[in-house]
Amino acid sequence: MADTHDDRDFAAATRRRYARAQSARRGWESAWQDCYEFALPPAQARLAGTGDPSGPAPASGRLFDGTAPDAVDQLAASLLARLTPPWSRWFGLVAGRDLAPDEQRKVGPELEAIAEALQTHFDRSNFAVEIHQCYLDLATAGTACLLFEEAPIGADSAFRFAAVPLADVWLEESAEGRIDTVFRRSSLPGEAFRRRFPDAALKPDAVRRIEAGEEIRIDVVEAVLPDGDDRYRYIALRESGAMPVPGTDDAPLAEGRFQRSPFIAFRWMKAPGEAYGRSPMMKALPDIRTANKVVELILKNASIAATGIWQAEDDGILNPANIKLVPGTIIPKAVGSAGLTPLEAPGRFDVSQLVLDDLRARIRHALLADALGQVDAPRMTATEVLERSAEIDFVAVPDGAQLYLGTPHSYYSIYADEARPETGETRPFLHGFERSVFTVYYGKRSAWPGRFSTTAMRAREKAAPRKFASQMLLKPTKPEAARLDAAKLLRYAGAVEYRESQGRGSLWLEGQKLVSMRVWWDPAYGRTAKASRNAIAAVYQDEAGGYWLHRVEYFAADADLALREPEAHAEADQICRTAARLVQELGAPAITVEDNGIGKFVPGLLRKALAALGSPASVTEHHARVPKGERILAAFDVTLAAGLLHAHASVCDGPFLEELAEWQPLGKSGRHDDALDAVAGAIMAEPTRLGPFPRPPGALGTWRPGGQIHTADTDFTP
Repeated sequence: MADTHDDRDFAAATRRRYARAQSARRGWESAWQDCYEFALPPAQARLAGTGDPSGPAPASGRLFDGTAPDAVDQLAASLLARLTPPWSRWFGLVAGRDLAPDEQRKVGPELEAIAEALQTHFDRSNFAVEIHQCYLDLATAGTACLLFEEAPIGADSAFRFAAVPLADVWLEESAEGRIDTVFRRSSLPGEAFRRRFPDAALKPDAVRRIEAGEEIRIDVVEAVLPDGDDRYRYIALRESGAMPVPGTDDAPLAEGRFQRSPFIAFRWMKAPGEAYGRSPMMKALPDIRTANKVVELILKNASIAATGIWQAEDDGILNPANIKLVPGTIIPKAVGSAGLTPLEAPGRFDVSQLVLDDLRARIRHALLADALGQVDAPRMTATEVLERSAEIDFVAVPDGAQLYLGTPHSYYSIYADEARPETGETRPFLHGFERSVFTVYYGKRSAWPGRFSTTAMRAREKAAPRKFASQMLLKPTKPEAARLDAAKLLRYAGAVEYRESQGRGSLWLEGQKLVSMRVWWDPAYGRTAKASRNAIAAVYQDEAGGYWLHRVEYFAADADLALREPEAHAEADQICRTAARLVQELGAPAITVEDNGIGKFVPGLLRKALAALGSPASVTEHHARVPKGERILAAFDVTLAAGLLHAHASVCDGPFLEELAEWQPLGKSGRHDDALDAVAGAIMAEPTRLGPFPRPPGALGTWRPGGQIHTADTDFTP
């Protein structure tokens, strides 16, 4: 490498620009430090110019809440999946418009082959690992930098990537607002420094220490600067003032030129006049700090609640310094002294959870982690799914290529080919996308006979026409157009029979052996208009999968009796006693109670009522998250169409059949559908196996033969 006057001038100019870049970045470092401490602990100590750059950064002692780290991880994973999905083609090569159409068609296959080759090299390289680290920096600090180099000959891929930590990179912006100047600082071990820069001058003592295997590190600054004509100049220098082993001169360690900069720096968003980007983490930082403080205070309060604060009288005997609060401790006290007594807390800290939930929701929203809600949250409407999907794509994938693959299970699907005005749409969600439709069944023939035979497809179409139309023909039905065909309900009049064979019992109905039973209750009481909306449904299931709706009971509390004797006959107690008698009469091993609304307090009262009757039936609580209309449609649509739902004559002759015939998915709330809801809950509920010793309806006592009371003889006389 020639040591010329021009090289020295360029090296000096580069050092001055590096110093200016360091000064310009200094204002960002405290904000970055906070972001990294709360999002990616342990934070990068080198941002503040402290700590050993070769060792791990110190762990943050301020992190008490994990919402922000989890949300940042999810955002980085989402960016990876949406922008550069591993092992998937996320880019393409097409001919430019300057070529004639014939020439474009001619070079198209060649460009496709080149793209395939490039994709292969990306897949075999470390790109996915390194770009994910960049996405973490991008979500946390708003700026990331990726080094793109040529791999050594013989490697699995021609590409090699390295995510450059933000602590080690300084950026400058051109007049056009593009990042065109990058400085990178790295601390190289002595042996690595000699291999990379073999012509660099070192003191004899430094050479001796390196050859002896002693730990020695040399800070190197690499710079890539624009050099005109869309070319870039590269130079490597020792960092001034931070060299464990000073050189003999200020000459460059290495120089070179690139057609394109090997450093790819990108930003989340930027404000005018700023070279570095702003991140969603910065926007959420005030809420993150507050949430951490709230959790810290909750933990301190929990510590006080667990260990307590104690006070003691100065009676001359009790010495607080010698007291250990462990099991079996005997604490002396003077006669008449109160001894050691706990200090009551001045108040409760429960309200903090309300504040914390709100803060966590805002943090997750700012970091785009609430796109479609949590799995255990109540289901969103199709319109909300559309809006949230559009929002996340607009923010995370601006101008990116998008591909949607799916089946319109719902009428309000993102795959609808027409606008849904009732949801506020003026055009379909996928307006402007190229649309291709592939149905599994067309022309009364299966398009995939190896998986779905034509006979099986016809059977499915007959059994569940609405579901078949949406999933197989991609034609979902409008919800208000759905109707339940009461004519398909199979009526029967038989009673449940108890049979025994080889010491085991079983229940039979209309010649079918029953294997399970479900009893469902959605309680209601209070206003007179709603007092008659209590309905309990009992459904059996046979070995062949058929459902037998054996009983639907409507009942209400006596409001006048509740007014006259509120302590002994409160409305809740009345309906629970009625429900308990019905469970006893049915011989049901269990009953499921929907605990939404007032149902939250009913299970406990029902258990007491069952215990008073001596019933062994258990009570299961269920919290409904699916809308009533959707639950009813899911339970009845397929069972009716498939001929699987039987109903006892007493059920068919009551109000249930009218509810079934008049039901509408989007009917008003005043429409009677309470028995429908109870039956739907029973059909969809987890079945309770009857076991080898079932108890037939009307039989009292235990439903196991060994449960009778026995008197044992004994010679013991009390």
